[in-house]
Amino acid sequence: MATSSKSEGGPPPAATRPAPDVPPTPSTSDTDLLLTYSDNPPRYSSIDPAWDVLQGEASTGQTAATTPPHPPSVGPVPVVVCHPPSTHTPPLNPNSRWWSWVPGPAQYFPPGLEHMTDATELTIKKKGRTYRVIHNEHQIYIVRRKKDGFGGVNIKILNNANLEVLILNRTLEAARCCSSTTHLEVMFPPGNMVGVVQGNKSEFSVHNPSGDLVFLLEVEPVGCCRKADYQVVTKERFTIGRLTHQKTSMIRGRKGMAVTFPANMEIRNKALVLAAALSIRDRHW
Repeated sequence: MATSSKSEGGPPPAATRPAPDVPPTPSTSDTDLLLTYSDNPPRYSSIDPAWDVLQGEASTGQTAATTPPHPPSVGPVPVVVCHPPSTHTPPLNPNSRWWSWVPGPAQYFPPGLEHMTDATELTIKKKGRTYRVIHNEHQIYIVRRKKDGFGGVNIKILNNANLEVLILNRTLEAARCCSSTTHLEVMFPPGNMVGVVQGNKSEFSVHNPSGDLVFLLEVEPVGCCRKADYQVVTKERFTIGRLTHQKTSMIRGRKGMAVTFPANMEIRNKALVLAAALSIRDRHW
């Protein structure tokens, strides 16, 4: 008896189920895949910034074009030199490594002048052969003077670290019947001009390095037995400060000077007012 190819006692063959008729999901992109599994991931350095991106087809669901209009150039990568955003900063002086910079109108100033940034009043007191500049009851400068042997006087303003902050060179130019004209050059070390103060006992004019008039120091009318005070006035004759006499001690000769100016005055102008006050205190008081 012929043996059947199918065993009668075995399980029935599994029924073959037809594949479900599911419609294919429509693609949201009309282009090929951006990357295949065999491709390496892109690097930022390999992206050409000139590739066009279709901005107007974002709402239609289309992908931006990824084919560059021209093949990327092959060759050495150009070196991009970056410059600082600020182009008005003057170069540093290698001999003045301890200088600092004030933001805003670019200007250099030695350390120590920052004490006058918000100052509205300074007091000049004499101690022995030197002067002291006081701000808020604290000494911020010490002033030393030295004659140069040719009729001039060299005055140095030093901070508490014994570093030069200002250098004043005073000479007497034209002699008159009762007084002479004082010429005072004010400099930041090692020799950067700040301005010039010139005049006689009754009036002084303060100029910037270009020779432009910044402000005037006019004497106030006082009696014959009292030291004269000065007003700091602008070119338009507006009073912006004063140099007033103070008696700091009952001992004869212990006299001080109070210097007042606006808090928002530039540091250079404050330095010029202080220099003029020191010259007046040293010569006429």
